[in-house]
Amino acid sequence: MSISYITKLLTREEFIEKAYKKGKSKGFKNFTSSMLRDLDRFCNYKYGKKTNDILIDIKKEMDKSNEPEYTLKFLQDYIDWLEVDHSDILITWNKNQKKGIPIKKKTPLAIHNYVSRARKYLRMCGGIRVYDSDYADYLTFPADENDEEVEPEVKVTLVEKEKHEPVMAHGKLLDDYGNVIGTF
Repeated sequence: MSISYITKLLTREEFIEKAYKKGKSKGFKNFTSSMLRDLDRFCNYKYGKKTNDILIDIKKEMDKSNEPEYTLKFLQDYIDWLEVDHSDILITWNKNQKKGIPIKKKTPLAIHNYVSRARKYLRMCGGIRVYDSDYADYLTFPADENDEEVEPEVKVTLVEKEKHEPVMAHGKLLDDYGNVIGTF
């Protein structure tokens, strides 16, 4: 028995409304709308096609080959596009605005959020599932400037300045609380 009267996929508008209901805030709805606008700009800029047409093409390829490479390449291209300024793409916020504003690159956190939301959009509106392992293995996100690795010697110096004199025991340098902060 066919249940073709029930659609499996959401429309774009239903996706935005679902974001509002699930996030319980107008801000989350606005974020979702903003991500979709940027996704549309990206698809037009990179591929010269509408987002929905690209999703249909990717879905057909996934159904045929069951390989996620096109989807992952699409998401990686989106990440790469979000990482750079686009002075050649001017956007206007309202009809009264005379000059467009160029698209600025997104922060690493914003890129994570945009791509995570785009992944949901692919699944809920395009029927394209991206598994966590493929997502983690294939996609390369920009590093957050605040997450730079601190050299071990600097960590020891920082701990020494923040606390009392470190203690040496069994070839390990310990802080006041017994935490290992270095070895020798």
